[in-house]
Amino acid sequence: IWSTARDRAGNVQSQANFVANGSSFTFYVDVATPVVTFTNPPGANIYTNSMGVVSGGVSDPAPGINAGVSDVVNVKVQVKFVVGLTTFYYDNGGNFSSACPTCNETDSWFNPRSGNFTPVTPSQGNWVYDNGNIGTTWIPDRTYVISARGIDNASPVPNEAAADPLRLANIVYDVTAPAAAAEGPTDKAPRKTGVLASGTVTDNYAGVQAVRLV
Repeated sequence: IWSTARDRAGNVQSQANFVANGSSFTFYVDVATPVVTFTNPPGANIYTNSMGVVSGGVSDPAPGINAGVSDVVNVKVQVKFVVGLTTFYYDNGGNFSSACPTCNETDSWFNPRSGNFTPVTPSQGNWVYDNGNIGTTWIPDRTYVISARGIDNASPVPNEAAADPLRLANIVYDVTAPAAAAEGPTDKAPRKTGVLASGTVTDNYAGVQAVRLV
């Protein structure tokens, strides 16, 4: 935007009176929401016996003319699971609860802790969410929903996809091995002909994938 002045006598502001960044200024209009990705977990609908920390990346489209992302304040993470009709939210401090002050869909979003953002470009960076030592506090035999959303540095109000985060659903965490039991043929009994082997197999949560005979 450029501005010049003219008074009632017809005098027009000259180039000599033009002040850079005073008589003009430049700004960009940025209405694009940053894009978040996950590196861990690697995707939705997975079965795992090792969860670890939550990590990913964030980028702001149109580098050079956007507001950009630069720190942990540009990412928010939510972790939750459901048992029956009750939703348990991660409280950012090492606990899953359904009754804490932030244990609701609106207030259970948290920035990664300070220092857990690595800039890649002025419009891109990688983040790690390990708040409350979450890597060691996952509860086995639960199916998690892990979500993230990006917030850029636009002013006066940042662009944020509050209603449309990236969600990884059906993250099944199971650390208990299944149990197989053979029912036949009879152990160490001499047989003239072969018979089909049979038995049972059970698993406590994730379900059985395969049974192998050796």
